Amino acid sequence: MKLYKYRPISEFLYKELHYQELYFASYDELNDPLDLSATIDYYPKKSDELEFLVYTIMKSDFKMKNFSDEYLKNQRLTIKFWRDEIRVKSYCETLFDKLVDKKEKPKKITLEEVLDAIKWTSDKESVDFKFDYESIKAEINRLTLKFLKNSYVTCFSSTNENQLMWSHYASSHRGICLEFNLKNEGAFPYILEGKREKDFDKFTERMSKWDTSQSILFWDRLKRVRYEKEHPHINFFEFAPVFNNEHDCDLIGLSKPWTHYFAHELEMAFSQKLPAWEYESEWRAIEINFYEPKIPENRIRKYPIKALSGIYFGLKTTESVKNRVYKIIEPKNKEVEFYKSKLNDKNELEFEIWYCEE
Repeated sequence: MKLYKYRPISEFLYKELHYQELYFASYDELNDPLDLSATIDYYPKKSDELEFLVYTIMKSDFKMKNFSDEYLKNQRLTIKFWRDEIRVKSYCETLFDKLVDKKEKPKKITLEEVLDAIKWTSDKESVDFKFDYESIKAEINRLTLKFLKNSYVTCFSSTNENQLMWSHYASSHRGICLEFNLKNEGAFPYILEGKREKDFDKFTERMSKWDTSQSILFWDRLKRVRYEKEHPHINFFEFAPVFNNEHDCDLIGLSKPWTHYFAHELEMAFSQKLPAWEYESEWRAIEINFYEPKIPENRIRKYPIKALSGIYFGLKTTESVKNRVYKIIEPKNKEVEFYKSKLNDKNELEFEIWYCEE
């Protein structure tokens, strides 16, 4: 299986080639504003699910904003309501009936529609405390943004011949395209390096020695992008265990089996794009992150040089760029082939072997 990665010309490119790095981009760094995100659907399948929503809403109102008598009174009334199982159950059933029209086909429900239904239900159920709807909205948005716009991706293509890709992602044909020959289809190899141990007894030497423990090679999933007319979505209530355990160490580290289902669901959502992007023939590696945002330096992975099998130069790649790329890669892996681009009689891209003449 061969995959390709188009790269623009910059000093970052030479660094990436020298250290065999792949950068995982965040939601904010991608070209498509809908990429690496999903719409939240608040459609409940049963009234019991709404207890989590009500609980989340109440939690959002218990952040100490002030110590006024009115605010503390409202908190006491909220706690009293939450302890009354009969009232909570009645509230959730009324809210469920307001949200779900059993005569109609299920439809997606937005957060605004949920908030309107909560206001209506609170009047209907004659609750004696007040919701802070701005706090509710802010808290739910914070939770969903943390889990749905906080993962990272690096992208590949199954073709190296697409001229739009060369224009959009390789400096208008001035850049390059990397070819990876993958032995395990549907997976990409990465290097996990051991920590370096300092020899403090020899730190005064001009070149002190460092011992590096053995590196570990591991393969991680690649997802083939699906091109669908509808933007991907997840159900708020299905993800309740994630939203309700945001500080759980097992969740953050994806270290327990129960967390894997949610990571896989997001991988599926994040490997879906609109048909307008179909020309990219994209595959992607996705890093699901349920923790705090990572700085760019912590979103870099290294690949083994043997996975790199070819480098293609664009129609406008200068000889100086070609020579510089060659001198970085050739000493590391003499089996890498270098190609230059040309147009045939039909203005289609073709490639032929390029030799360094310096």
